[in-house]
Formats: sequence, C-alpha cells, structure tokens
Amino acid sequence: MKISSVIKYLIAFDFAVLTACGLIVPIFAIFITDKIEGGSVKVAGFASAVYMASFSVSRLLSAYSVDKRLNE
Repeated sequence: MKISSVIKYLIAFDFAVLTACGLIVPIFAIFITDKIEGGSVKVAGFASAVYMASFSVSRLLSAYSVDKRLNE
C-alpha cells in the first residue's frame, strides 16, 4: 500500500507544528512566571509535566475505547 505524497506532507507539517508548540510553550511559561506571584521555573515545569502526562493518558484511553467500539 503506497501512501500519497499529500498525506506525507500533511503528516510532516502536523509533526513540525506540534513539535514547535511543544517546545515553545514551556519556554514561554518561564517568561510569564515573573508576572505571577509565587511563580517559578519549577512550578512552570511541574505544570507542563502534569499536563503532558494527563494528555498522554487521556489520549491512550480514548484511542483504546474508539478501537474497541468501532473496531477499525
């Protein structure tokens, strides 16, 4: 089965955009910590880690349930 070149470009673009957002958001949070009382780099890193962990778990659970129900 051959994958269309359009699909390859869309996957590459999606990967690039998600990678860029994933790298910029924690760095942006470090600059905002100066404006928040009690904010520090440790708090920003912890919040980012909690978000990514919960996002990964919810994505795995939803993928499992979709595969189980739709059986595709």
